[in-house]
Order: sequence, then C-alpha cells, then structure tokens
Amino acid sequence: MAAFTRRFDSLAALVDTIVVLSPDSIVLHVGQAVESLTLIQTQGRRASGEVVPTYPGFMAVEDMSIAQERDAGLTGLRVGRTRMVLTVMSKSAHAPPSYVPVVVIP
Repeated sequence: MAAFTRRFDSLAALVDTIVVLSPDSIVLHVGQAVESLTLIQTQGRRASGEVVPTYPGFMAVEDMSIAQERDAGLTGLRVGRTRMVLTVMSKSAHAPPSYVPVVVIP
C-alpha cells in the first residue's frame, strides 16, 4: 500500500493543470441524479502540455445546499448554481483547482 501511495503522490506532483475535457457545465432538475465520475472527463497535464497518464483526482461540490454527491450520483437539491471542484489529491500537488459549473433548475 505504501508503494501505491508513493506512486500516486509522484504522479500528482507532475500535474500542473487539470483540464476539463467535457462537459462545459452540468444542468440538473431538482431531484435528478447523474453519475459524475463517468460524466466529467479530465486530463492532468504538465506545464509542457504533456498528458499525465493517470493522477489521483478528487471531485467535490462547492455548495452542497444546491447539489450533493449521493449514492445515486450528483443530485440536484434546490434551484441554484454551484460548481464541481476538481483537485489533485496529494500533499505535494501544486496544480490549481478546475471547475465545472452546475446549474439546478426546477
């Protein structure tokens, strides 16, 4: 397990930018759920633009009163706007977060 953690930390340290390939935004109805892990496609890239094959990423909803990650997926709770925050999950990571807007409609 320690070797696995070191490998992911070393890959995370290579990531300078998280690029969101798709979608540009997520629109949900109140009560609707979508699987965010398969919906949001990202790439970790080095400063040179080279793609890092894999990196330990983390997704979190910024305002959890509007939408939340649940067993069913990303679920719209009430009308409003928030963002999915995408970060590199590592102590040595230096990549800034990327965002995917989330809009919840009636």
